[in-house]
Amino acid sequence: MTPAPAARRRRCTPRAAPSARTALRRWYGALTGCRCSGPEPLVSLTDWERLQAALEGNSNKRAGNRRCGSPLLRIVFCAVCDRAMYRNPGRNGAFSYRCASRAETSVSCGNGSIKAADLEAHVEDALLGEIGHLERVVKVHVPGEDPLRRVDASRKGYG
Repeated sequence: MTPAPAARRRRCTPRAAPSARTALRRWYGALTGCRCSGPEPLVSLTDWERLQAALEGNSNKRAGNRRCGSPLLRIVFCAVCDRAMYRNPGRNGAFSYRCASRAETSVSCGNGSIKAADLEAHVEDALLGEIGHLERVVKVHVPGEDPLRRVDASRKGYG
């Protein structure tokens, strides 16, 4: 079996965790010295790089507000026109929610904006008023003990 060219063995980043089949292949290859390879790639490396460059050119880096996204997106709607309310940064750095009609249509529905801190506090109080009495389940991780250390230490003592 001939090894694949170096260009074909490159992986995309970030690297995903290996599947059980891949891990088994690596273990078997390390044990027997046999290099097991996968199927041939569907797309050549030059085509892949060209497509990645085209996708990068088409992407809009400014789209969306991912870093400080809205916790109430698609939860809070305008009382006048039933459109979603979006979180917008204010002039002084404080966020506010406003109706999407300003951005989606040429005519605003006339509903004003509301301070994000006030709205989020009101929603939190309303939510806790409804479900605050329910029992809270917390997942606790209790680390186990690895007995191999003691077994190795006892083997060294006897051998």
